[in-house]
Amino acid sequence: MLAYHAAVLETSLKKDGSHPPFLVLDTPKQHELHAKDLSSFVKRFEEMATQQKKTVQLIIGATEEDFASRNSSSVFWRPAFGTVEKPRFFGVAGSEFEEPTTKLPNPEKKPDPKSDAPKPSS
Repeated sequence: MLAYHAAVLETSLKKDGSHPPFLVLDTPKQHELHAKDLSSFVKRFEEMATQQKKTVQLIIGATEEDFASRNSSSVFWRPAFGTVEKPRFFGVAGSEFEEPTTKLPNPEKKPDPKSDAPKPSS
């Protein structure tokens, strides 16, 4: 199915057809498409776009990025609402969450004993 849509787009670009210059793939891995195969498709799509010398977009809605290329034109949008476990793109302004960091704690930094001290009650 991916090859068909890409071929229609590529033919349209070559023949100055009327197909919009983008392709949208919504959760392509739900059809048991392996990351390696999707990665190959993305790479070939990028090559086709470069060869055509026209602005073309590939938009993929996915929860994993194991197929993604990291070229300078790649852009990733991540949800800012909901929770880390159940992220959402829509929500009430001001309720955004911060993604957890993957930084390891600095082993040379010593804990501040005052920060663990009980706070006086008022």
